Amino acid sequence: MAKALHAGTAKLPEIEIESTEILLATKTEKAIRSGILYSAVGLVDAVISRLKLPPNFKVVATGGFAPMVAEHTSTIDVVDENLLLDGLRLIYERK
Repeated sequence: MAKALHAGTAKLPEIEIESTEILLATKTEKAIRSGILYSAVGLVDAVISRLKLPPNFKVVATGGFAPMVAEHTSTIDVVDENLLLDGLRLIYERK
């Protein structure tokens, strides 16, 4: 999203996404950072709530931005950044 904003506009800077508590910013870079982060958090919350999961169901987030998104939502129970790679390793080791 950050790259698309930068590439698709004439003057918006390319920014690095990092965690922030700021929802409404007064500077462009902080506003972009906040908008991207909280858009992702909102998407995760919306999808999880629409799934109507049983009460004891655990939601696992994986990937590079998982810890940052999980930090700002209560819908993620477990963060495992290497879940896919660990799974592939287990499959490989079975052979």
